[in-house]
Amino acid sequence: MDKTQKFYSENAWTFFENTLDSNMKSIYKNFEKNLKPKDKILDLGCGSGRDSIYFKNKGFKVVSIDYSKELCKIAKEKLNLDIICMDMRDIHYSNEFNGIWACASLLHIEKKEILELLETCYNSLQDKGIMYLSFKQGQGEREIEKRFFNFYDEDTLIRLISCTKFKINKIWITEDVRKEHIDVKWLNAIIRKE
Repeated sequence: MDKTQKFYSENAWTFFENTLDSNMKSIYKNFEKNLKPKDKILDLGCGSGRDSIYFKNKGFKVVSIDYSKELCKIAKEKLNLDIICMDMRDIHYSNEFNGIWACASLLHIEKKEILELLETCYNSLQDKGIMYLSFKQGQGEREIEKRFFNFYDEDTLIRLISCTKFKINKIWITEDVRKEHIDVKWLNAIIRKE
């Protein structure tokens, strides 16, 4: 178990409580406008299950994945979600999803592994499928509060996506929705399989 996974294992309940009610409406809107009713979504690194339950309640078919056994257990008990407990780097889907939602999850993957994971995500999507991803805005990689993070700014994210088969739909910056993290800026992107 790496340090980041250990952090989520030891702090699962606190993380669940602190993220479950975060207001993500404006970001959901940007993602949903690219989907049709009942489309199939992969919630990649679903954490508390907040986004999975939202999409499920909107009528989408949702497959939820997270690698923290403790978070999976809490989300299943509290939200009645079926979550596949696995490392996102181990997924092997093909042409299955209309959308992939990777909210604040890829930021825990080392930059040396991210291109391979994005290729796996590309292969998991149907033609014209979309992917949402978000990173804390910045540069480099580092450990913060016992978790590994990689950071991107707009230029480095554009360069990253240009190394994949994805096309960029939109990139935008938002403030953190959690009041105690108001100084944190998030880099959001929607990319498309063409």
